[in-house]
Amino acid sequence: MNKIYHILRYEIITTLSRKSFLFVVFGAPILAVFIFFIISQINKGKSSTLGESKESPGKSDGLKVEGYVDYSGLIEEIPDDAPKGVLISYPDENSCKDNLSSGTISAYYVIPEDYLETGDLIYMNPHYSPSVSRGQSWVMTRTISANLLGNDPASVEKFRHVMNLKEKPLAPIKKSREPEASSFAMPYATALIFVMILMTSSSLLLHSVTEEKKNMVMEVLLSSVTPRQILTGKILGLGIVGLMQGAFWAGAGFSILSLRGGAQQVSFGFTHSIFILGWIIVSFIFGYFLYASMMAGLGAMSPNMKEASQATFLVIWPIILCLSLSGYLIPNAHGSVAVFLSLFPLTSPIVMLMRLVVGGVPWWQPVLALFLLAFAAILVVRSVARMFQASLLLSGQPMSARRYYRALLGRG
Repeated sequence: MNKIYHILRYEIITTLSRKSFLFVVFGAPILAVFIFFIISQINKGKSSTLGESKESPGKSDGLKVEGYVDYSGLIEEIPDDAPKGVLISYPDENSCKDNLSSGTISAYYVIPEDYLETGDLIYMNPHYSPSVSRGQSWVMTRTISANLLGNDPASVEKFRHVMNLKEKPLAPIKKSREPEASSFAMPYATALIFVMILMTSSSLLLHSVTEEKKNMVMEVLLSSVTPRQILTGKILGLGIVGLMQGAFWAGAGFSILSLRGGAQQVSFGFTHSIFILGWIIVSFIFGYFLYASMMAGLGAMSPNMKEASQATFLVIWPIILCLSLSGYLIPNAHGSVAVFLSLFPLTSPIVMLMRLVVGGVPWWQPVLALFLLAFAAILVVRSVARMFQASLLLSGQPMSARRYYRALLGRG
């Protein structure tokens, strides 16, 4: 255990001492948050300035005071449900112009004598903008509609709620098991986070193993440490670094959403039960051990980093398959294909999560999937540990998919 700890500690310190890695993990997210913070402050300043120009003394709701001239005699009174003091009546247009120049009002309406026949009115606003200035046109609309109805509260209420529609189905409604659009976010987000952390840590494992092979460090390590201890220490150390990266990126993403005002809209569309959350954590741990060990095996058998990187598809193809088929698997979460992939160890961390989000999964299937995943992870770790010894003999030979799978199955 002491040797595993030393290897774990060495991998963490070595990785965190690289400036390029520190920039990717910490620098890039901090820079992104800083940029969005500056943008949010600029937008906030613009909105506050706009609010000050729109807002009149004594007003706290942001509405501007506007005037109107009613040549048609339609408006007899301002309705009770309209904001008080927002619309001011003037006898003629010249009075409106004078008060507009002095800043008493920000704009004014002119209702012609033939308004009841034409429905046309004039809106005078020196700072007119379709996206801002028309934001309070509902005040005049509400005032005119109420006066057209004689300011009768009952008539106004019926006018604004013209239908109270009640639907009565002629046949029983069958509840669909197809998930809503919001439920797609959870499996997609979890799968992407899983892939992000996995690929980052796995690439570090590939780099570490191939560099130690190239520099003949592996032979020195094997003289004092068992292959299983080397593999376990590397997986744990680089796994911790990968989790740090994932957590920091997730925090940066949430901060950006908060600056944009969308943090409260982040919803995964599923019930956060203890069972599902526990399953996610445990399956991620076993899944990481499984895939990281397979990546370490690639590094052990590849003569250089270039061939190891090119051969990563031999390991990550199940993940690509899950992401490609997710549009089919989620609507058919209880089909035979989805059930098989949710139990198969290489695809269960993602597909089983998709099925749990939809619901209706028998309790024994997630338990069986975890058992198979843990069993596969143990077998792969032991097999890859043997490949570390074999790598001394295979060093310099080109990477081969057939040789890799045979060694992974203990036949090489």
